[in-house]
Amino acid sequence: MPDTNTGAWQVLQRAIALHAQRHHLIVSNLANAETPGYRAVKLPFENVLQEMVRRQGEPPLSITQAGHLSGAEPSQGAAPQVVVRTGGGGRDGNTVNSDQELVDLSVNQVQYNASVEVLTRMFKLLDYAIDEGGK
Repeated sequence: MPDTNTGAWQVLQRAIALHAQRHHLIVSNLANAETPGYRAVKLPFENVLQEMVRRQGEPPLSITQAGHLSGAEPSQGAAPQVVVRTGGGGRDGNTVNSDQELVDLSVNQVQYNASVEVLTRMFKLLDYAIDEGGK
């Protein structure tokens, strides 16, 4: 049985989790579109995922002493950094651009659905292999 904690399985798992985080941030931005002084936030999803894919070929890090490498698993890559948008604020200091947020929400939803579809197909292939090709 393939290890579902490595390779494409891990990338898809991380991608789905990041899309869910991104969805919550976008919805929060939209909910605060009329809040004076609110600064819109975003999750630079592509940077986090590219770093994780880049690290796939590297050997895993080992812990030689307690306390080293505490926090996230090395294989998970860096934790996503939420970025606060500063430009384009209105008179009240709010930096939410509702049109852009709706576009970002739509793009994120399509990417999330695609990631889930790929993961679903991988599970179907695994099920097919377990069933010995439908015998």
